[in-house]
Amino acid sequence: MISRPTQLVFTALTAVAVVWSCPGTAPAVEAAPRPRPIYPRFDLTYFPRVSHQGLIGFRPVAIARSAKGPELVSATSQLFTYAFGWIKDGTLSAAEAPAFADIEQCVFNLNAYVQPESDGEHGKIGINGAAPCVIRTIRPFDWNGRLRKWFPKADWVRHAGRSYARVQLQTTPKESVPFVLFAADDRTLVCSPEPEVRALLDRLAARKPAPAPSSGWAEIDREFLAIFFDNRETPLFAGQPLSVSKPGIEELKALADSAQTAALSLSVCDRSGIRVTVIAKDDRRAKIVTYAIRRLLEMADEDLKANTDPGPFAVMAKESLTRTLIERKGCQVFWTTSAEGNVIELLLSFIRGPV
Repeated sequence: MISRPTQLVFTALTAVAVVWSCPGTAPAVEAAPRPRPIYPRFDLTYFPRVSHQGLIGFRPVAIARSAKGPELVSATSQLFTYAFGWIKDGTLSAAEAPAFADIEQCVFNLNAYVQPESDGEHGKIGINGAAPCVIRTIRPFDWNGRLRKWFPKADWVRHAGRSYARVQLQTTPKESVPFVLFAADDRTLVCSPEPEVRALLDRLAARKPAPAPSSGWAEIDREFLAIFFDNRETPLFAGQPLSVSKPGIEELKALADSAQTAALSLSVCDRSGIRVTVIAKDDRRAKIVTYAIRRLLEMADEDLKANTDPGPFAVMAKESLTRTLIERKGCQVFWTTSAEGNVIELLLSFIRGPV
């Protein structure tokens, strides 16, 4: 299942990456220093399975620090409506959910896809979060008690000495794989298809270690937002036809065809910064990645200049024009940029939706 809150985070991130990180026509002399990560690592202890496409992690509590009271109420309501609204016979108003400010982290599997052209429509490229996912609170929370009140018709099942709630989805055929909610400890809720939770319970009973994602994840998993994309097992495009007449598609395809992995992090401290590390298939393809990133940023710069009514992203872009740096070292390509200001406040506006 796809998580709507994560889609909204990625909508905001796309806006940051495309609008805020424009390089201008002159190369930056010196990139601004990266903000130091201030968060603990995303906890994968109870993560059932790491997708071959990668991982996504973000921290609601960090967003909440920049929010006002009414915004937090709205963000909390939307987060749990989007997270559980697709479950049949659920009543989220039956018991209070943990406040947005009390959620330490959310981790999702990454789902990247290409939608081919059809009936004259341009193809699309998408990225969002998918189950299994884990929601972890700052303090102990009675997840099982809430689940029983939210979903009174759920079936409670025991496996390997632990219990979980099997729920029915709104539009799921009866023959599909069941979906479950599992309180792994007094802070952690796991949302996943049932076979993966049962495998998790077997792993916990055998005291085996948590799944280990590719090494690139460890480089970014102490940031506010972390995205690790692995293009090796299932290439993003894989022959899917897209319209090259649409600006940027040709460059995106060249980038995806040349990259093995990509790690993106959003840091927020005294400054807000984006860092992307792409590992290409070889040195030659690293040059293609570098060229594609430069071209995409040039297009974003042109869009920014054509914008006659710049918003807050564009204001941050003015500083980042001289703070963008692209480096290539062998098969690795690094892109960094930063600017004064708190981009979390802008992300919050996407999460809570229209006022």
